Amino acid sequence: IAVTGKLEDNFTVAAESAALESLLAAPRAQGKFRLADGSVSNADLVAAMQSADAAGRAGVTKFAELTGEFGAGEGRVAYRNLNLQGGVLRGGGNIDIGHNGALSGRLLVEIRSNVAQDRGGFAVSGSVAKPILRRGG
Repeated sequence: IAVTGKLEDNFTVAAESAALESLLAAPRAQGKFRLADGSVSNADLVAAMQSADAAGRAGVTKFAELTGEFGAGEGRVAYRNLNLQGGVLRGGGNIDIGHNGALSGRLLVEIRSNVAQDRGGFAVSGSVAKPILRRGG
């Protein structure tokens, strides 16, 4: 998965160790971020909203803004309070990435336009290399 955009952030990093040589072996980081005018590859949320068959296929989700909270430590990464906005697409949720690249989480996605409105919940699973979005899951 590649995420692009203009990043604004505020992070803190902490590390603890009994020995100086292992101090940076397992740092922890947390903070808030904002990405503007970007995209997320390997997941097309608009296509996933339109067809269950598209939920497991690669694609791109473009956004005007993606905000959230980031936490990392002990080989795991957590994205909390995600809020994505771009054109007719709105979304939010939480995603976790395990030390082996496994994904888990939930997303609530909404498409709003003058001609159609649709809202759906998605379970996120699979891996960073092959994410799976399952509607209603």
